[in-house]
Amino acid sequence: ENKKSYEMYSAVIDSRSVEQDALVWKERTKSAISENRIMPVYQPIVDIEGKVVKHETLMRLKDAKDGKLIPPYHFLHIAIKTGLYDTLSSRIIFNALNLVRESGHTLSVNFTCSDIKNIRFLDEIEDFFIVHKNLGEKIVFEITESESIESYTDMKKFIKRFRQYGVKFAIDDFGSGFSNFEYILEIEPDYLKIDGSLIKNIDTYEKAYILVRAIVQFSHELGIKIIAEYVHSEVVFNMLKELNVDEYQGFYFSEPLENI
Repeated sequence: ENKKSYEMYSAVIDSRSVEQDALVWKERTKSAISENRIMPVYQPIVDIEGKVVKHETLMRLKDAKDGKLIPPYHFLHIAIKTGLYDTLSSRIIFNALNLVRESGHTLSVNFTCSDIKNIRFLDEIEDFFIVHKNLGEKIVFEITESESIESYTDMKKFIKRFRQYGVKFAIDDFGSGFSNFEYILEIEPDYLKIDGSLIKNIDTYEKAYILVRAIVQFSHELGIKIIAEYVHSEVVFNMLKELNVDEYQGFYFSEPLENI
């Protein structure tokens, strides 16, 4: 149910505390929705010269008391289990679309399997592109690889449907788990985003370096651009430049920003 290869169970764990925590986050999330405190932040993505070329749109929950921005790690899994996820996703994605319309910035937005199966939601997005022509050329849809593989047919329909409006597609977290190269050949994405677990250790773990090098070579020969996430130091940035990575994202350049 949680799309994980294994789960931990122990009879000594007090499940009541877990349930109580889930209820707390459910109510906090519902309040944030009603009070418009589900908000986007934007992390820059730069080219090989360090110039910002676009931003990834990320979700945060703004705390009612201190205004602190809470990352989705704390509340998103609860939102999925309690039926709140669709509302959260819709707000963030349409906020990004409207910002592109108003500002002309290029943004990437994240899509999950649930989003791709939500027919009414996709219809609303398509209606937006029909009204605002050429807007799709400023949008990248990022799909988490592990989730998209489970819905192969839906994925191909989804990509075909929105490519006609100029939307580009990125496969996120590539290199995590059992990456499916045959799947990439079929989907033909515009970008592959290499999983951060490989990038953050590339300067200390030789096997990570070898795998990243192979992914870059494989992708470039197919005409696919590479984006490296979790770039956290100048050393890592320089190593990736030597491998001819196309674009870069991480705290070395900028944390997510409330405003572009």
